[in-house]
Amino acid sequence: MDNAAVAQTGTGRLGHVLPDLRRILDGGQGVLDTAAAVRAGLSADDLRRAVSAGELRRVRRGLYAAGAVWDAAPPWERYRLTVVGVLAAHPGWVASHHAALVLHGLPMHGIALASVDVAAEVGTAKVRPGVHVHRLARDDRHLRSADPRALPPAVACAQVAARDGVEAGVVPMDAALHEGRCTRSDLRAALGHPSTGHGVAHARAAVDRADHHAESPGESRTRLLLEPLGVEVRTQVDLHDAAGLIGRASPSRPERRSGRRAGFVTPSLLHRARAHPSGSPAEPAEPGRPGCGSVAGRPGHRV
Repeated sequence: MDNAAVAQTGTGRLGHVLPDLRRILDGGQGVLDTAAAVRAGLSADDLRRAVSAGELRRVRRGLYAAGAVWDAAPPWERYRLTVVGVLAAHPGWVASHHAALVLHGLPMHGIALASVDVAAEVGTAKVRPGVHVHRLARDDRHLRSADPRALPPAVACAQVAARDGVEAGVVPMDAALHEGRCTRSDLRAALGHPSTGHGVAHARAAVDRADHHAESPGESRTRLLLEPLGVEVRTQVDLHDAAGLIGRASPSRPERRSGRRAGFVTPSLLHRARAHPSGSPAEPAEPGRPGCGSVAGRPGHRV
């Protein structure tokens, strides 16, 4: 059989398995691991043909994503797909740290997306290519059947703060508090979780500085930048004129010289505020999750 005939045979085989492949991807949230492919009757050659045809993208060893889904996804969504795929391949694992944050839909900042953190019933922590396996605490074993299969938001926030620093922790803490995903009491209780380890001082500082009024990662980060300068920051300040509410400035600080309250308001912000009389004007986008801006890069990029 000549090369053209071989190619034609491969193309025909791909056309035959495509319906099954797309069905599996739909059921797996757009990702597919090698074991699931084999159980569905797909061979290694089928996967290679699908990659060559653009139907699949190879995310990492043994893990694939739907080509169209992966190509259109921003970095944080690609990371979420990776986490979903890793958990699908390991039913006893539970997402932790920033892998848990992304499953809970919380923003991330200053975190490398090259590795997936999970907790499992292991004797000691293990670092594998692309995966960091932590010990699963006895009290968290019930989460193996949870949806999402992840440590609670408060614990994940504390873990990230402990390992990656105060700013990395405050950004998701602010969002979790603002969205009612957890309370400050939950965050303080999470400081006692075994996984916070040696970084508990950073996690405690992040809890102390978290603000449930903050509505975006940009607000959280701006507040953290201004506080060391001795600037008293007020989050979410309503702006009014004679006709009533015209919008909201965030963040804001007391005006020292005149004693008046003044936010960081520019003519363009005021113009946008008047263009949105029923609510807040649009704010500058920040990276970290859908709706918070975009970040150029690939898995491993820091958001």
